[in-house]
Order: sequence, then C-alpha cells, then structure tokens
Amino acid sequence: MYKAVRIITMVSFLFISFFEAQGQTMPRAVYNFDALDISESTGNFSDGSAKNNDFYDCGVGENSNALSMEGSADTICLDPKVKSLMEDNFSLSFYFWPQYEVESYTLFSIQNNCERDSSLNIRFTANNELRIELAANAGDAVNFFHTITTDICWHQIVLTRNGTTYSLYVDGAFVESIEFLTDISFGKNHPVYVGFSECVGRFDEYYDGRIDEIRIYDTAIDENEINAIDFNADRVLSQDTTLFEGDAYQIFTGSTCANNITWSPAVGLDDASSLSPVATPSMTTTYEVTFDNGTCVSTDSVRISVVQSDDIDCNTLLLPKAFTPNGDNLNDEFGISNGFIISDLARYEIYDRWGLKLYEASNKADMWDGTYKGQSMSPGTYVYKIEYQCLDNNYKKTGSFNLIK
Repeated sequence: MYKAVRIITMVSFLFISFFEAQGQTMPRAVYNFDALDISESTGNFSDGSAKNNDFYDCGVGENSNALSMEGSADTICLDPKVKSLMEDNFSLSFYFWPQYEVESYTLFSIQNNCERDSSLNIRFTANNELRIELAANAGDAVNFFHTITTDICWHQIVLTRNGTTYSLYVDGAFVESIEFLTDISFGKNHPVYVGFSECVGRFDEYYDGRIDEIRIYDTAIDENEINAIDFNADRVLSQDTTLFEGDAYQIFTGSTCANNITWSPAVGLDDASSLSPVATPSMTTTYEVTFDNGTCVSTDSVRISVVQSDDIDCNTLLLPKAFTPNGDNLNDEFGISNGFIISDLARYEIYDRWGLKLYEASNKADMWDGTYKGQSMSPGTYVYKIEYQCLDNNYKKTGSFNLIK
C-alpha cells in the first residue's frame, strides 16, 4: 500500500479519446483512481474526498490503480451532483475486489441517516452475495440478489435503468431485469459514498478490499458496451482452438495484479510462468492458469485440441444451420466452427434471399452478428459462399442457414 500523492496525468484526455475512437457511449462521470487520488477525470464534476485515510493499490487495466480500503474508518465521498445523471435512464458501473471474510460490506451508497427514502445501496454480504436495493421509501423498493463466484478476484457490477426497467449485470453477464413503476429521484441531501454508508456499524462493517473504475452514464448502456469496458482482469483472452499436431499457439491473458502466475500442466509450454506462453501440445490439453495475488487467487483455462492432418476432411466445413442474434450471449453469432482446417480464406460472404451481400469477412475467425449497416436483419433464410484452401488444395462451399429471433 502507498499513500496518495497528486500526479498530473493525461488520463481524462486518453480516456475520452479511446471511447470516441471506439464509438462507445461516453460516461459522464469517471473516478478511476489512476492518478492516486479521488479526481473525477471527465471534468464534468468535482473531485471526491476522503474523510479518513485514502490508499491505493493495483487496479484493473494496464498500469491502473484502485482505491484500497482496509476495514478501518474510511469514508469516501463523490461529488453529490453525480446524482443528476441518475434522474432518468442511467448506468452505474464499477469493479470491486473484496476480502472474502465473515463481514458484510457496503460497496456504493446514496443514502441519508441510514434511511430508505430515495436511496440506493449496493452491498456485499458474508455469504458472497450481492444485494442491491433501490428504494423510493420504507415500503416501496426493488431488490437484486446474486451470489458471486470466488474463483476470481475482480468483479464488475453494472446497474442500468431504461424507462421503468432496472437491470443487473455481473462480470459481463446479464443477471436479471426488474420492472419498478415507482420513479426514484435520489435525495437532494443524500451523500454519495464509496465503500461506506451511514448504516455501517448497524448492518455492515467498513469495507475491506479494492474498488476501481467507477463510471456513471446518463443512459442505459447495452451488453456490447458493457463488454467493451470489461478489462478481462485475471482472465485468459485466447479462445479454445484446434491445431494440427506440431503447430504452436500463443495464449494471451488480460491485466493482472498477480506477482505469481502458474500454468498447469507445464508440458507443451515454453514458459509455465509467463502471462503469454506459447503452447505446442502433442495431444489435446486444457491449460489452467492460476493468478496468485497473495490474498486472493484467480483461475481460468483454455482448451487446445490437437488433430492429425490425415484425419482432416477438407470438404467438411462446419457452420450452424441456424443462429439467434437476440443479445442473450447464446448462439448470437454465425461463423465457421472448424476454421483450423483453413490455411487460406479467399472468400467468405453472406447474402439475403434476394442476393444482397450483407457481410464479407477476410478472417476465418470472423463472425456475423446478424446486422447490416447497423440494422438488425429480419428472421429468415440466408446464404453463405466460402472459398478456402485446405492442405494445399482449393475448395468452395455454398449453403443456407436460418436467422431466428
């Protein structure tokens, strides 16, 4: 741990430039702690304040810092004007890394005198459960409950409001939506706390853990935008794949605070302690990586299937008969599932029934999301045309599939 010091950076400029380049919805308030303070990096709101100690430690993302709270009387306050972003549709996103102990903690709170009037409380309980309550008053509230996994250290929470619907996403996955017809306008005099609420000592203890990348939007961001702000901390980025025997595959991982990284099994890897080892397995292998952060351990894995070239049927290119691009993260994209047999892709196109080309790919791993010029296509039958090279011979494949919603 180290004490906060003021550092002049270009965090705000770089952050804004990144999102403009990616075409993502811009957050209106950001507290990322990268400058080792509680500054608001967009310039739209005032900096936060710490009534007691403010410490910082390793955060999500490359060269990132996070707010670190140690279960003592820390009280972190954000600019109360950020509540203006939550008067209608909004999104609140942040990461937290708790100490998995017997206490219950408050992670984020908009509340006055531990009362439920016009309040928001996000808590992490002793049984590893997230509890989120939005209350108009003592008798009118909406609650979310979700048990988090303990095999990773960093967790992402995204809470959105779209009209009368509140939705919760945890670690990039949709959890639940709840319809709440009562309009909540968070209290004018309510403070905005991080890792603390005025109920500490009655229902909760002081927070023990890290919090990072607090972002508040004045709109409900969608799942694609949620995935875009996923830092993939302590996770394998490389997808499961298939190789010919003797071929190599480099495995990539996301950001980490771990000082000790271990892959198992080590056989077939050039460096079993590397963040990005090169794998040359002689047989199908699932490699598991352990990120040991000292007080917390995260694990993830990637499977590499190995096949003999003599077993390959170059005429058999596998594509689904149907897909369902409805945003539920299940069968949402159309593409080639055994692309490992392709040594060179000359053509990969998708057409509608009238012959309009809707999609063209140059990479065998590319996937179609069911849109054309930003518009979702209607359910129906579509056609693909593919030309490729396999084992030094040229092949063509044409077929049809259904888009279902």
